Amino acid sequence: MDFRGRRHERGSNWTDPEIVELLQLWSDESVQIELESSLRNQRVFDRIAHILREKGIYRTGDQCREKIKKMKLEYRRIKDNHKMRSWKFYDVMDRVLANRPAITYSSLGGAVIAQQVFQSSGAPEAYLQGVPAGSFGPASSGGFLFGQPPKAGDPLDIKCEDVEESMLNSGEAPPEMYYGSGDDQETDGQSLLEPEDTLGRAESTLNTRISPSGFSDLNMTGSATATTLAAGGPVSHDTSDEPRKEGSRQQTSVRQRKRRRGGKTSWCHGGGRCGGQERLDKALASFLSWQQSAEERLLSLEEARLERELQAEERREQREERRAEQERQHELRLFSMLTGVLLAVREGTQTTTQSDPATSPLARFSASLMTTPAPSAPSSSSQPPPEAPTTESIFNQETKKSQLTSVKACKMSQNALETLRGEEGPGNSVYLSERGNSIRLHEGILQEGYIQYGMDRHHDTDNPDGIINMGTSENKLCYDLLHKRLTKPDMLHINPSLLQYSDWRGHAFLREAVAKFLTHYCCSPNPLKADNVGIAFIIEIVCTVNAILIPTPFYGVIIEDLHLYSDVKLFHVPLDCEADGKDNRPFRLTVGKLEEGLQRAKEEGLTIRGVILMNPHNPLAEIYSLKEMITFLEFAKRNALHAIVDEVYMLTVFDESVTFQSVLSADSLPDPQRTHVMWGMSKDFAMAGIRIGTLYTENRDLVEALAKLGSFHGVPGTTQHQVAQLLQDKEWINEEFLPENRRRLKAACSYMTGELLSMGIPFLDRPATLYVWADLRKYLQESSFEEELSLWKCFLRHKVLLSCGQAFCCSVPGWFRIVFADQQHHLQLDSFLVFPAHFNLGHQLC
Repeated sequence: MDFRGRRHERGSNWTDPEIVELLQLWSDESVQIELESSLRNQRVFDRIAHILREKGIYRTGDQCREKIKKMKLEYRRIKDNHKMRSWKFYDVMDRVLANRPAITYSSLGGAVIAQQVFQSSGAPEAYLQGVPAGSFGPASSGGFLFGQPPKAGDPLDIKCEDVEESMLNSGEAPPEMYYGSGDDQETDGQSLLEPEDTLGRAESTLNTRISPSGFSDLNMTGSATATTLAAGGPVSHDTSDEPRKEGSRQQTSVRQRKRRRGGKTSWCHGGGRCGGQERLDKALASFLSWQQSAEERLLSLEEARLERELQAEERREQREERRAEQERQHELRLFSMLTGVLLAVREGTQTTTQSDPATSPLARFSASLMTTPAPSAPSSSSQPPPEAPTTESIFNQETKKSQLTSVKACKMSQNALETLRGEEGPGNSVYLSERGNSIRLHEGILQEGYIQYGMDRHHDTDNPDGIINMGTSENKLCYDLLHKRLTKPDMLHINPSLLQYSDWRGHAFLREAVAKFLTHYCCSPNPLKADNVGIAFIIEIVCTVNAILIPTPFYGVIIEDLHLYSDVKLFHVPLDCEADGKDNRPFRLTVGKLEEGLQRAKEEGLTIRGVILMNPHNPLAEIYSLKEMITFLEFAKRNALHAIVDEVYMLTVFDESVTFQSVLSADSLPDPQRTHVMWGMSKDFAMAGIRIGTLYTENRDLVEALAKLGSFHGVPGTTQHQVAQLLQDKEWINEEFLPENRRRLKAACSYMTGELLSMGIPFLDRPATLYVWADLRKYLQESSFEEELSLWKCFLRHKVLLSCGQAFCCSVPGWFRIVFADQQHHLQLDSFLVFPAHFNLGHQLC
């Protein structure tokens, strides 16, 4: 394994035993002298790393040097700031750093080395005895590596280069000088100074002072001896060094020779030094002073960096603690929700078992989620009740009968799964909890019908005998328009931010585009705010462990949404399928019906927290006026209820004579903090596969709560970009898509209603949405949900998927939702053998 790969690798983690081994090697006296004397200490740390590897500690020299450097900084920080010295390695670092030997520099064999300045006469011998030669490696003539230092009597030479006269006079450090601390790898091997003459050095008893970089005041003393020699003073001269000095003179540059020949470098008369030597001394002194100040600044910067790292680490730990606390709170909430569901399952199972032992476990669990005022009524409950003494009692009995039948319709939709799969359906899994098994097995008519369609999907050429889907509300008329727009260059944009995590409410550019889009097409009197736009499912947030009012029939998947997410119960407000005498509107919703439903819920001990309103309605396709919607919102305000307004079909109104008015177009809402408007791309833009839904509310607390759930409903960044581009292209929307989409929907609706009229089938004629609410009660052999389910299966066997009324909790059996947003040859009802002139014959064929 090669440990020399990365020169500046800093990410290694050291254990305490490894640090102890490192300190034992680094604190050795010979190693300290070598480190202090070397301008390049890479070999020293490489040797330390080699010894560590022999002991089974695999570290590089750079890692060893970096670790020592960090420990020295930590030691200085603790010592300078007078902090508590509880650091386990403080005593070792203090023993080494507080007792460093003083050093001086001389040139020996062309390499700069250090010698220890001994204060006693026996110091060299003591040093040799304390550090045996060859203990770490052989000594070399050009310096030593873990070897013996030069003797104290060796002369002090300074290696120098020619320096411009202006630079010498400036008093500043020359720009070529490389600064580095004693612990870092120093220069590139080219020394700044070169020797000019070796004149020897007299014995000196001066006290030696070491700079932070390791330079000694004796460097200055060495130049002073040259003055003594020029004055004729005694100089000790070692003849053994003559060959080496002679070779050094021969290596002097040509430029220096010319200067000497020209008399530029000459000795001053009377024993004084020349001007060039004085300038050189001043330059060297200036350089040492500059180096010392730079090292002090480096130390301060390192201390500041360490302090910042400590603060960042503290902040990170605080964030981790907050995140852990949030996770614990979330787990507690989930556990409480699960406990509530299990209790509801247990109570519902016991009640249902006593009343109907043959009911399946799936139906029992579904029944426990529904709010019922009384046990299930028999199939004969749809018959008119007997006469009562007063009109009020008759009305109450009829209201209870409608609610009972709507609940029974929902139960029948759950039993459809067992009927379709046969008596031997899948059992509970031993690998799942009770809630997990209930979620796995929970599928109603809408889900099961779509599964059957997915296994045998119709295609004009590949599978002409497959199932035609007229039950799922999808717009299949505008693929060509969308393909042309979505393949333009502005849709194929990719940048890093789209591939990374974003705000869980959605990218800011998407929320901005949605706010402007809703402001324009909802005709809002004031610009809507992007900060009030979010993406999430809000019913479980405002209604957890409570109930919510919902008029029936309603979009059936809401039951599954609530079952999978929370313990929210739906309290039905049944709408009468017969037209009243006021405006001849069947399934008419009024404030009076909402008030009656709220009162019944209170009598049963339920806390109602909200009401769901759909405009245009699903599955009725009813369009409520702004005046009607305001009265519903005023009802919600009087009773402190959240009003969840579903307007996903707001642009799918294809008759010019009919105008849709959003609640956001009102000058003021009765209760803005409890009014929440939902809209999406699935219906109005025929993009059900994009899966983007939006919410607009003035309640900032709710927006913040939705942001927490955004991680479960995240939308890819590229998809958000495409949707934003689409919503901002008003020219394409107003001139191409909306007019052509409305024209095609109007033509398809006209064809479908013509087919129904030709066969004498009643329906609600509404110029909106993608479907027709048709009355097929005359084709039932008896008025029961069992017979309705039998007719639905008959359609499915004849390769046509419709949606029956019990999937929408309709209180009266026999109503079906028929989607017409498909190609015309798929809408020929009489070709499916399910609407013959005499249904009895068709029913026998089924």
